[in-house]
Amino acid sequence: MRRVIQRELDDRIADLFVASDLQSGGQVAVSVDGQSLVVEARHEAMPLAA
Repeated sequence: MRRVIQRELDDRIADLFVASDLQSGGQVAVSVDGQSLVVEARHEAMPLAA
């Protein structure tokens, strides 16, 4: 299961790079919508979890 999730995240992050939505060193946010992973480029600073 870990490999499936890792591959899915890698593919979606690569798509963001190709579309120029994500720059080197950028941040992404990952969430779940139903049974789908949602991966979005973050352009503003995100607070770090403690």
